Amino acid sequence: MEEVNKSTKVVVLGLVGSVVAFFAIFAFWTMLAGPSGGDFFLKQAYGLEFKGKVDSIYRDENNHNTKMIVLSSGFVYALNADWEEKVTKGDILEKKSSSFYVIVHKASGEYMILDYRKLTQVIKNK
Repeated sequence: MEEVNKSTKVVVLGLVGSVVAFFAIFAFWTMLAGPSGGDFFLKQAYGLEFKGKVDSIYRDENNHNTKMIVLSSGFVYALNADWEEKVTKGDILEKKSSSFYVIVHKASGEYMILDYRKLTQVIKNK
């Protein structure tokens, strides 16, 4: 009876060890071959769509003091730190899905185009 228990322990330990080894290899492979933080950021940005006038701007202390803007459409947008000085109250922001560009229409009639891809270049260079 002791031999059966010993062989059962060996089989169970072998199975558990195999599962642990599989997950360790998978995690290591994902870190090396998986999408980078910049790629994930770009994928999220690519699908965003919004348009509206900037009604208010505030700092969200619970989100690393990120500058948040509230559009007239009700959309709340976390503004990247590199873009903070470029957007002011009264501007009209427009971002279409399947695009990396945020168009900022100024009250003066001028506009600027902010590109998410340039943000990821900054992230990769830091």
